[in-house]
Amino acid sequence: SFSDFSLKMTIETAVNLGVDFSEHDIERMLHHINQLDEIRMNQHFRTVFLFQEESCSGFISEFSKRQPRMLEFLKDLEENAFRLDRMNKGAKISSVAGSSVGAIGG
Repeated sequence: SFSDFSLKMTIETAVNLGVDFSEHDIERMLHHINQLDEIRMNQHFRTVFLFQEESCSGFISEFSKRQPRMLEFLKDLEENAFRLDRMNKGAKISSVAGSSVGAIGG
C-alpha cells in the first residue's frame, strides 16, 4: 500500500544536474530545497496559503454562520453510527445463535 511505500523511502536522493556546479552552489540549492520542504509541511502556512485570496475575517464570518449546522450534522452522524454499530452487533449475535441452533438440530 501507499503507506508502506512511504516507510520504505530513503532519505538520500541522487540527482544528476547535468551541469557543472560548485560544491557551494549545490549545498546552497539543497539548503533552499530543505527550506521549501519545511514551508510546505508547515500546516499554518498551508492554511494561510489556501485562503490568501480571501480575507480571514470573511472565512471566520462564514464559518461562524455555518458552525451550528455543521455541529448538528456531526451529532446526527455520530448517533447514526452508534445505531448502526448496535444493529451490526445484534446481527452478529443472531447469526451466531442461528448457527448454534442449526448445528444442534442438524
